[in-house]
Amino acid sequence: MNKIVLGAGAVLIALLGLTTWRWSAAVEREGKLSATVAQRDQTIRDQGKDLALANTRAGILDQSLTILAGDRQAVRDGLAQIQSLIQNLPRSEGDSDASFECLDVPLPAAAAGLLRQP
Repeated sequence: MNKIVLGAGAVLIALLGLTTWRWSAAVEREGKLSATVAQRDQTIRDQGKDLALANTRAGILDQSLTILAGDRQAVRDGLAQIQSLIQNLPRSEGDSDASFECLDVPLPAAAAGLLRQP
C-alpha cells in the first residue's frame, strides 16, 4: 500500500511540476503579448494624433484655397474693370486709332520702370 501511495504521490508531484512549467510558459507568453498589445495601442494612438493633425491641415488648406479663389476673382474683376475703362476712354483731338490700339499691349518691365521714375 505504501508503494501505491508513494507512486500516486510521485505522479501528483510530476503533474504539479508539469502544470507549473506550463503555467510559467503561459505567463511568459502573456507578458510578451501584453507588450505587443501595448506597443500596438501606442501606435494606434500616434496614428490618431497624426490623422487629427492631417485633418486640421486639410481644413486650413481648404480655407486658404477658398481665400485664394476669392482673391483671384477679385483680381479678375479689377482687370475687367480696368479693361472696360481703357476701352471706353474718350478720344481727344489728335488721338489716332494706333494710339488706342496700343493701350492694352503690356509694356516690358524695363520700360514700365522708366515710366514710374520721377
